[in-house]
Amino acid sequence: MQIPSDLSASLAHGGLPPFRMTTDPALAPDARAADANLLLSQDPPGISLSEAEEIALRTFGIAGQFRSLSSERDSNFHIRLACGTQALLKITNASEDRSVTAMQTAALMHLAVIDPDLPVQRICQTLNGEAWDIITGPSGQQHIVRLLTWLDGTMLHAATPGPDLHHRIGALLGRLSKGMRGFFHPAAGHVLQWDIKQAASLRPMLSAVSDTGLRDRLCAHLDRFEAGIAPRLPHLRAWVVHNDFNPHNLVVDAVEASAPTGIIDFGDMVHTPLACDLAVACSYNITGVLRRLRWSRIWLRAMPRF
Repeated sequence: MQIPSDLSASLAHGGLPPFRMTTDPALAPDARAADANLLLSQDPPGISLSEAEEIALRTFGIAGQFRSLSSERDSNFHIRLACGTQALLKITNASEDRSVTAMQTAALMHLAVIDPDLPVQRICQTLNGEAWDIITGPSGQQHIVRLLTWLDGTMLHAATPGPDLHHRIGALLGRLSKGMRGFFHPAAGHVLQWDIKQAASLRPMLSAVSDTGLRDRLCAHLDRFEAGIAPRLPHLRAWVVHNDFNPHNLVVDAVEASAPTGIIDFGDMVHTPLACDLAVACSYNITGVLRRLRWSRIWLRAMPRF
């Protein structure tokens, strides 16, 4: 059986392989073309528990207790090593654009260098020293497999926010945004429907809304966006952002939450105005105009000035 090439580094990370860290996106994994099928219409890779155990041992040289995690498009497994360290084995849908997967991976490696204490997952190296490997699934399709560190805690959607929680979430988003300044990747300009600057592209879908009143309100919002907001977006500060700071992607310290302790799921990353990233976060986390304004000020104080 193979073991990690740098055993001392592995032991230093609780039995996990060494972390992959770089600010050079050119050192991200090979981004070959993905399947042309639509991602959300494809079933997950269908990797069994025993197959996941074999993949983890062969690719990363680790073993432990495995359990399957739910996912709409990937095969994900929680791993607990004998020493107690936890990890996430992620086997990506064959139809996901590999250049986008490479961008997400490169961003995590970038943050590991720029802000080592930022509570995001780390990318563990394969036995060959790479950030990922390619495996063949039971259907014969090829999938990216990665090993990431595990962020333990309670998900925000399952917690009760304490009085200072949103203040700290705003500061954390500002810190993450600052850490991403200067990061770029060739896939960052991909068209993402969840990117606010793409809102006008939703107009052809209005005909599917059967409620006339709701359809009229949506049309009015899109009219306002196209007339007053879209023309201003190109003049705002923009870089690659998380774009999905929602309660299912934020880990907090307890069921009665007082502080955020982790950020997960960089799957909606895109190059867009920072104001759009903030707007997404506010829409998920804050209710009430005064609280939204206060939270925005916290974020702005955490952001770099230039």
